Amino acid sequence: MSDDTARVVRQWQDRLGTISHNLSELNEAEFVRILRSRIKPEHPCAYQGLTLERALSVSALLNQLWDDYLAMGHVVEHALDLQSKRSVFHDTAPDIEALLTGASVALPTEAIPLDQRELTAPSQRQTCVTLDEALSTMSQRFAQARDELAQVRKAEESLVTRQQGLSQEAQALKLRAANLGESMDVGLGAFDAQALLDTAARDPMAAYGSMEQAEQQLAALALHLQGLEQVRSQVRVGLDQSRVTLDALSELVQRSRKAVEDSRQLLAEPVSLVEPTTDAAIASLQAWLDTLEGAFASARFKAAQVGLKKCQAALNAQLAQEQSSYARNRAALDELSDLEGRLTAFRAKARALVARGVVLDATVTNLKEQAKLAVRERPATLSRARRLVQAFETALSASQSKHNSTL
Repeated sequence: MSDDTARVVRQWQDRLGTISHNLSELNEAEFVRILRSRIKPEHPCAYQGLTLERALSVSALLNQLWDDYLAMGHVVEHALDLQSKRSVFHDTAPDIEALLTGASVALPTEAIPLDQRELTAPSQRQTCVTLDEALSTMSQRFAQARDELAQVRKAEESLVTRQQGLSQEAQALKLRAANLGESMDVGLGAFDAQALLDTAARDPMAAYGSMEQAEQQLAALALHLQGLEQVRSQVRVGLDQSRVTLDALSELVQRSRKAVEDSRQLLAEPVSLVEPTTDAAIASLQAWLDTLEGAFASARFKAAQVGLKKCQAALNAQLAQEQSSYARNRAALDELSDLEGRLTAFRAKARALVARGVVLDATVTNLKEQAKLAVRERPATLSRARRLVQAFETALSASQSKHNSTL
């Protein structure tokens, strides 16, 4: 027999040794022993439902793995036996090669269901595969058993901690909902912590799935509450800003009324005056804001948000209108004040010119006095004051030019 064939036999011996060690370690694990015991109906806390299905699957896979291991071991032992019988007169290499590479592994007999059986077909089926094919099948089964076992174990070990976390989250959300005037019934749905624990005792995987649903419900509720909190915050800020706008409007109305009153007292011919916003209009806006405050206090945030948008638009429009009215009501008064300032400046200029030796004729002096009287008389005639101040300025400039031309 060639060295290559002997090496391959040793490799399969080593592989089977490793397989045996891993299978033994998995089967002897404490959780596997508990799992095997709890699939028995007589166990005081026997598995039920989804967990029982998964545990039975794990147990069946482990049994299949041992059957596969024994079938592969039989082939390798046969190869070793043939190797020991090798002699000069008896070459066993071809037989060993056939065992190592051919369909030599007889898998456990498989029953053929009656509804899949032909008339002349046997009731059982024997399948043979190569060592490599058997190893591939074992690897897949081992991975499946390991993963399904991990799922059952994860469900059992994490349930208590997870249930406590869900309960704490639910309580926190209840407090948030209460502050927002919301009910938790729709958000939590069928979440019942105690019911989940009762289910977990015999069917932890079903309880684990229910907790995932509960977590999704709580997450959806948290998102809903977050949206309401944002709306509440926005409405609160909007209400406060609207109060500021209303105060500004009220203050501007008072100033506009004072401008109308001053115009009628200080001007002989007040024109283009606009009546300021009425007290009734201010009271109506105030009542509107009070209604929105009531909606906010009763946690009707979305309704308050819709109403607030309309109220803010009305406030801003009224404020803009009042600003325009105030500017018109102040226009004549501001012009009169401007004329007073210009006249003061021109008189100062006249004194400066006299101090420099400029002789002002009687026309300039008369216009100065007439402009002074026109600006200061009450009620003042704005058109006359405007005309005289302008005439005084023109005459003063003419006197200055005449003086400069004689130098």
